[in-house]
Amino acid sequence: MISDRASLLLRPFPVAFVGDNLNDLCPALRSPLHAVFPRRGYPMHRELERREQQREQEEEAVCCPSFPWDSGEEILDVLRRMMAKGGRTSPRGYVKNVD
Repeated sequence: MISDRASLLLRPFPVAFVGDNLNDLCPALRSPLHAVFPRRGYPMHRELERREQQREQEEEAVCCPSFPWDSGEEILDVLRRMMAKGGRTSPRGYVKNVD
């Protein structure tokens, strides 16, 4: 029983950050994340888009994939697809969908 629990803890799992305002930006960018979920149309989403446009010109990627959302159902959908892929997201950079 203990070994079963330990094996669950050792499995890689996705780490995601959900936020909406600029105070959420710093932890989202400084943490080792697999995905960031900025609330669509809110300051964090606008800032991530601005940074992505700037980085595209410099040919650099954003910290991790970003998935704008309007409802919690969208977040759950992406997390379920990530878990089905073993916690992997698409290549680093700003993306709108996990396929």
